[in-house]
Amino acid sequence: MSSHCILRVLLVSLAVTVSFADKTTPPNIVLFLVDDLGYGDLGCYGNETVKTPNIDRLASEGLKFTRMYSQSTCTPSRAALLTGRYPIRSGMLKGWIPFNVLISPAQTGGLPENEFTLAEMLKQNGYATGILGKWHLGIGSGGKYLPTKQGFDYFYGIPMTHIEICGPSTGGSHLGKPFIFLYLSFTYKLWASFLAGVFILWAFSFVGKRGLFSLLFIVFLLGMTGYYLLSDFTLLRARESCILMKNDDIIEQPYKAENMTLKLTQEALRYVSRHRNNPFFLLISYLTLHSPVFASRYFEGRSGIGRYGDALMELDWSVGQVLQQLKKQGLEENTMIIFLSDNGPSVVSIDGVPRPKGVGGSTGVVKNSRGDLVRLRGGKATLFEGGVRIPGIIRWDAVIPANTESRALVSLNDIFPTVADILNISITDRIIDGKSLLPLLRNPTEISNHHDYLLFYCTTKSPPTMIVGEYKIHYIKPFRDGQCHGDVLQSPIIYDLTDDPGERYPLSAEEIKEVRDQAKEILQSVQKSLPERISSEVDSLVLPWLFPCANFPYCRLDSVFEDDFEDLQLPKLNY
Repeated sequence: MSSHCILRVLLVSLAVTVSFADKTTPPNIVLFLVDDLGYGDLGCYGNETVKTPNIDRLASEGLKFTRMYSQSTCTPSRAALLTGRYPIRSGMLKGWIPFNVLISPAQTGGLPENEFTLAEMLKQNGYATGILGKWHLGIGSGGKYLPTKQGFDYFYGIPMTHIEICGPSTGGSHLGKPFIFLYLSFTYKLWASFLAGVFILWAFSFVGKRGLFSLLFIVFLLGMTGYYLLSDFTLLRARESCILMKNDDIIEQPYKAENMTLKLTQEALRYVSRHRNNPFFLLISYLTLHSPVFASRYFEGRSGIGRYGDALMELDWSVGQVLQQLKKQGLEENTMIIFLSDNGPSVVSIDGVPRPKGVGGSTGVVKNSRGDLVRLRGGKATLFEGGVRIPGIIRWDAVIPANTESRALVSLNDIFPTVADILNISITDRIIDGKSLLPLLRNPTEISNHHDYLLFYCTTKSPPTMIVGEYKIHYIKPFRDGQCHGDVLQSPIIYDLTDDPGERYPLSAEEIKEVRDQAKEILQSVQKSLPERISSEVDSLVLPWLFPCANFPYCRLDSVFEDDFEDLQLPKLNY
């Protein structure tokens, strides 16, 4: 070993000792969470088309994971990230088929108040806590599920998700269709009730009480019509659902999507500057690259390959701006920077139709045991590798050796217990499914095993897909591409991810008996530890009176802030 390498090892060891001995200077934490970023979208993960130099540099200066996993959609992944627990434990597998996410701002459910979040843990230990961008873990009555009620001091962003009507059209299934078609498709329950009511009226007409029951039925029909009409406006993604909030107040309704990455970047720079003298946790939860894909005028057309490439370049620029601010404020050395996606990319629409070229991400390619490049199967909302294997990077100059890579099996669940371990906090009142990454961060090249297994849930009523070591076990056969829902198989389908990361060649019955038995034991053990009440259909209801409105009955509010972006180093316009 060269003298330079020996000196670096000694300095890293010293930094680790000082970092954990001196409890007065805990690390700042900046967590970049990108929406629907594919495993193959970044240069450091194989993208040769769009340049992402800032994120690539983050990887070269820290630790890059090649087997980092999420859940397959937004809401459950974000719940797992903030709690360290499988989302089934908090009931965050509900909402809108086929994605099992909270979809409407008027929905009753959200991340339960009795869950202990990463933000709450850090806040109790002297951290300032901020979240910028997408929340998507519920609003609820009186805003009881908003970030400010879940441990965050500061919230600037959207309470639910970025949806088709909030930006440029990408061919989403809800756009361009007549309202009557949409209304009928969403209110089939109403019309089923109508037909049943007609039958009941006809039946009671023979017993002489037709007048009373006719009146009751008319009242029922009007009530149901009003309920479904109002609630469907929220499900149909009216522009009023595009809400920008600051803490608990609506500041723009609808928001202008094109400028959202710029706004979040500027807010991030100001947040770092405000809290440079005290420990802080900043979660930058980008709306990009969720459909409808958008880019500001500074990046429009810059990639030359479509809107997705433009948005990806703007994302990389944004990350670079935040990294520059940390350096400017002298915070680089003792700031842990985490970069993640919440799930795989959208490669099909909700109707199962392939996304138009230029607005879809890449699931990426990986090498199999023979050295062949294999494209990952699936995409967002599926439980194949393309839906749940995500980019994952952590840089912490005081602890992690630069330019390192790990094949260890890790997940979003691991962030919560890692931070708890760093702060020497023991969580004993609940099951934490994640495992601290701290030993791996200290010795990334020496630790090859982290989790023995991981679970990926589709619904509360079907068994989860599993990874056990190098094997992937599927218990559900999806009805179609772009979703995880389907029939439960009599015998699971098992793939060897070492030889077949593309999940195309199931193992034979003779090869899988031992793996199947091991998976069965794991499922039985986990099932015993689940709460009796996992979730409720009531939590998924849409109640029109819960719809957030800035100025009823208009529910429209222009931004009270000018989009000057004076803190940003913006590129020159392309035109």
